[in-house]
Amino acid sequence: MGGGQEGIGLIGFGLKGLSRLALVGGLTVLACSRADLPFNPSQTLAPPPATFAPSQIPSLLPSSVSGLVTEQPPEPTPTPSPSATATAIPTATPATEIGYTTAAAQVGYRIPLTLRQVTPDSAILFLELEIPAAGYVLYRPIATAAAGWFLQVLDLESNRHQIELVGLTPGAQYQVRVGLGESLADLRPPWLYGSRWGDLVFETPGLDPPELRIGVIGDSGYGQSATHDLAELMASYRLDFVLHTGDLAYRVNEEQDVFEGYAKKYFLSLAPLLTTLPVYPVPGNHEYDRETYWLDRPFYFYAFAGVGIQGVANESWYSFSAGGIQFLMLDSQVFHGAPGRASQTAWLAERLADPSFFFSIPVFHTPPFTSGLHRNDGKALAAEWLPQFEAAGVPLVLSGHDHNFERILFNGVTYVVSGGGSRTLYPESGPVPGSQTFAMQTHFVLLEITADRISVEAINLADEVLDRATIELEPAD
Repeated sequence: MGGGQEGIGLIGFGLKGLSRLALVGGLTVLACSRADLPFNPSQTLAPPPATFAPSQIPSLLPSSVSGLVTEQPPEPTPTPSPSATATAIPTATPATEIGYTTAAAQVGYRIPLTLRQVTPDSAILFLELEIPAAGYVLYRPIATAAAGWFLQVLDLESNRHQIELVGLTPGAQYQVRVGLGESLADLRPPWLYGSRWGDLVFETPGLDPPELRIGVIGDSGYGQSATHDLAELMASYRLDFVLHTGDLAYRVNEEQDVFEGYAKKYFLSLAPLLTTLPVYPVPGNHEYDRETYWLDRPFYFYAFAGVGIQGVANESWYSFSAGGIQFLMLDSQVFHGAPGRASQTAWLAERLADPSFFFSIPVFHTPPFTSGLHRNDGKALAAEWLPQFEAAGVPLVLSGHDHNFERILFNGVTYVVSGGGSRTLYPESGPVPGSQTFAMQTHFVLLEITADRISVEAINLADEVLDRATIELEPAD
């Protein structure tokens, strides 16, 4: 049960109707009204030619996100986020005469260019500058880089920009960068609080890849070099996306403002991931710390608008799907004073009952079971949510909060605690029933999902496997 020990588990799980996984494609969306979107673009543009990929989109909402709710939080009423717009240049020809230097532009990032979602033929990007500035988002397929860059102009009316690239090629690599300047002959990148933020380099998934590869990290928000090293290791595994189990940034008041706090403790720490693939977060208890508030609400709601923190009400739970699997991104702080407990539990029941998915994987911060320091924090959550998980046949539940790794088997469901995203770790306080493995080590979790199993591996900074388990998925008769 100690750190470094490898445990092998085999869990049977009945699954009907799963013959194969078509990963990332086939995403499901529930309807949402225009009023519920976090941004309200001021104009609608005709789509550019099919050979020119960028186009304006109405929100950052991933095409796979579902289950918007409309409950308003208590006073004070949140101030709506500023709009984010981008205007397409109407040309189908790549620009070849571009002058670009890595020297910092006069205007920097407040929130850097990140990849919010990628599918076989599209990608959604987001960035926020310090102030509105003239410039472009440039992108190109790496295989034909010599042909030049496709361009999308940044709207001078806003410093928040959302961009959708469409018509991409499945299984192809793309490069994206931001260049600020009045002239294409003299473009410079915005930097992030004195640090260079590199290009996005990502690969679209193929139409029928053999498996889904997911990284899981949690409680990473100290800004430690170990977290950056762990992110680099995770990026080497060529993941499809990453799930973050919360506590993205601790003690942001140590910096001059919350933007710089998140820049140094979340964005720069996880840059190897954020510049290559989508990272889907859930809120932890420290996302609600008073020093994180911006515009009368936690900064988390502002920074990740459209990754589930969407709508005028800015609710903090959402879902997305990949390969016919539903990922339920939940807010466990509703059991500790945050608004929306009844609404979220009702929404959870509705999502678990949806027959459109092979199965669901819930993700939230506070674990229902843990042998670490926070063993009592999830009791109310366990009483309310676990019966739903078991009734719906959920095979796997992911949490963080305790700064360690643990795998627990309870009533046929595997519970994984992954809060070891830094070197600030917590010891075991005594094993809970069903605990299979406990490791007090910096780590991430690798999930590999195929038609017949979920492979779970905990991997430390030395790239050593701390624990390995297989959740068997029985195919249809």
